[in-house]
Amino acid sequence: MRKNNLSDRLNKILLLTSDVLLLLAGIMIANLLYFNSLTMWISLGEITFIVPISILLVTIVFFYFLDLYADWIRRSISKFMINIILSLLLSSTLTLFAFYLLPIQNIPSIAVYLTLIFQLILIISSRVLYWSVLKHYKGQKNMLIIGSGSKHDGELVYEVLNHNKGWFIIQNFIPVYNEINLIENIQDTDIVLLCPSLSYTEKSEIISQCSSRGIEVMVIPELTDLFILESSPQQIDDTFVLSIKPVEITSIQRHLKRTFDLLISSFIIVLCSPIFLVLFIIIPLSSKGPALYKQERLGENEKPYHIYKFRSMVEEAERLTGPALAIDNDPRITRVGRWIRATRLDELPQLFNIIKGDMSLVGPRPERAFFINQFRRDIPNYSYRMSVKPGLTGLAQTLSNYTTSVEDKLRYDVFYIKNYSLPLDLKILIQTLSVMLQRNQAEGIKKLDKDLEDKLKNVLDQKDVEAITQTR
Repeated sequence: MRKNNLSDRLNKILLLTSDVLLLLAGIMIANLLYFNSLTMWISLGEITFIVPISILLVTIVFFYFLDLYADWIRRSISKFMINIILSLLLSSTLTLFAFYLLPIQNIPSIAVYLTLIFQLILIISSRVLYWSVLKHYKGQKNMLIIGSGSKHDGELVYEVLNHNKGWFIIQNFIPVYNEINLIENIQDTDIVLLCPSLSYTEKSEIISQCSSRGIEVMVIPELTDLFILESSPQQIDDTFVLSIKPVEITSIQRHLKRTFDLLISSFIIVLCSPIFLVLFIIIPLSSKGPALYKQERLGENEKPYHIYKFRSMVEEAERLTGPALAIDNDPRITRVGRWIRATRLDELPQLFNIIKGDMSLVGPRPERAFFINQFRRDIPNYSYRMSVKPGLTGLAQTLSNYTTSVEDKLRYDVFYIKNYSLPLDLKILIQTLSVMLQRNQAEGIKKLDKDLEDKLKNVLDQKDVEAITQTR
């Protein structure tokens, strides 16, 4: 077993143990304050004894589905805090619902609220401490970015600079053809990030040099690399080979996914029916036009269908401009539209597309033929994402932003299709709740701020900075 894998497992075990102890401590402190007894749960009877154990198990499950046991290195603490709060709120809600259904009369709701408060304080405090220690010892890594001089390389530099502060310090950006500076800079850096514009031969040579010097290398994978991730080692005579099997969603998986879609979609429609009613009223009142609009999208195997959404823009927003992506502070978006886009409520009518069978709950987001034809010209194998039904949400929607490049979203979509499972669908659905609480992920293309522009000028040529500025 590799040393890194062993270390990761030990960290997860320590986090899990710490969470269980702190969650139990939160229950005991709440009992002590409200019941004046640490053992009140047990003394209330046999059924009640099961309650704290059930709360712990349910909470840990939510922690897992919201990636609180994933690798925290180089990630934002704010997203983890939102996921901790969401996990404990969901757990407490299920607890109150269980109290309502089960014959447990001696535990008032206030005890659950107190438990929630103390668990939030304890868990958040421990995770902030853990993240701070992690950042102190594994943060502030010097990074060298190597590219081919392509105009797309500048976008990657922008993304690194725009990443969570404190993890990376960009030392330099060097074109691969500058071999003298390349060797000198590699020796003085912690991490080398390779741009997608580099050839396979160039990447191989740099990786070889970095490995011999004990330097970490980051590579943005091509689609073929994503297939290799799930390959299995085999042997033909004395030759080592990797077997890449074709992606196939079995008939049983398709039926399970369809049943899951119908059950969950119907439940959400019933649960959100008051929201549907309110939006049907306030959208036409806030701006001219109907509450709903439909638009043609391409679905599985490029079959066209009409998608339904709550209208978030002015009526006929693209009459003069034609098809266009939303930008930051887009004047076409209405006041109510800005709110429902941020909370993803504009997507709710697509639940009826799922009932009809045009879509699934989870999958690649559906796109218009106009944009698909554009993307297909620039990105090989873009059509691969349409080998499955499009989804109301997806891996790209939970792990990226509205402004994430088409290529990066495609990588997430291919990874999802390659690794499809029903538990993964459930995990993505729960993580979508977290995304709905993070407004920044729904914002359009932002303009480049002055501070970030100055940092880019320290790394890139002026023409590359101007190219990035013009696209934002």
